[in-house]
Amino acid sequence: TYEKALQWTLSLSLLVAMHHGLEPNIVSYNPAVSAAAACGRWRQACGLLEAVTAVLLEPSVVTYNAVIHACGVTGRWEEALSVLREMQGERVRLTVVSFSSAISACVEDGRWAEAMEVLQEMRADETAPNVVAYSAAISSCEKGGAWEVAGALYETMVRESVQPNLVTCNAVLSACAEGAEVEQVQNLLADVLRRRLEPDIATLNAASRSYVYWRRWEAVFASLVDLCADGVQPDVISYSNVFEACEPNARWRTAVDYLSVMLSDRIEADAIALSTISWGCAFAQRWEQSTFLLDSMRGRGMSVSTITYDSAMVACAPDWERAVAALGALCRVRLEPSAVSRDVILTSCARARKWQQAAKLLSSMGLQHLELDAATARMAGIPP
Repeated sequence: TYEKALQWTLSLSLLVAMHHGLEPNIVSYNPAVSAAAACGRWRQACGLLEAVTAVLLEPSVVTYNAVIHACGVTGRWEEALSVLREMQGERVRLTVVSFSSAISACVEDGRWAEAMEVLQEMRADETAPNVVAYSAAISSCEKGGAWEVAGALYETMVRESVQPNLVTCNAVLSACAEGAEVEQVQNLLADVLRRRLEPDIATLNAASRSYVYWRRWEAVFASLVDLCADGVQPDVISYSNVFEACEPNARWRTAVDYLSVMLSDRIEADAIALSTISWGCAFAQRWEQSTFLLDSMRGRGMSVSTITYDSAMVACAPDWERAVAALGALCRVRLEPSAVSRDVILTSCARARKWQQAAKLLSSMGLQHLELDAATARMAGIPP
């Protein structure tokens, strides 16, 4: 923010002024290091740490903690751990902030093994991990896909009477969403309520994600209803879970209905969600919605792949002219048509007895080299 940047500039200016007058000490440097950390200027924070040692001053735990924090908030986990090792080498007494900041640095890249190592060092140093340390370690497991470790950490902190907060619970729920049994996720959700924590959209989306993973589509729909009943506004992730739950159950008409609700709520869907529901429209033979989605994605400047255009062709297949128009739109944006594109066009045109036009069109687009399956060839009237 502007205030933090101003604080950093003023602190650095004062430090420079002291070099030209008074003899600087470590107390003089610490505000500048802390200001750099607050602005996420990890290089400057590390540079100031080097400057401290260069003028033969001894960095304090405050100095080191600020540098680790600066590295942590920018995801520079290697630099953060390097500073932590330097503290240990210099026999500076590490605090819970030192360890917690180092563990937090491991979150962004999902370095859960390194986070666990620091957590073990924390215990060996007889520094009791707090909720910040546990939450950061669990979050690193979430990012790194180590859901079993995340679940075990949660059990450990509860056993050690460290009270989880909503950040902790959301992290472990998200970590367990794709892997843990549904019952385990439901127990975690019940624990959130038992602790009188107020579930937010992230809490309920994580639980919904677990239902998608285990193909419990009824539970996915129920969770969306619960969201609305609790006064929580569903977001694009909530609806994306619904769309994905519809896919293996061929409940595309339901998905299209939910899409209408989502758009009426003016929720901005991402490209993945819209591509998924576009296929839903295709299988539900709702060509109007499919072409509308395609136009919406292009109008919003989203990346539209051949797969999405293919879904529009499938939706338009009953009308060969619309299918050909969708293929033309694909080619106009210089995407490479696929075997699906070719097969849909051939099949659609063959049903309308327009296979000669289709063959000519596909030949002009250079698709004749794609291997034609026997069923499509028979439908199009093309000899093997």
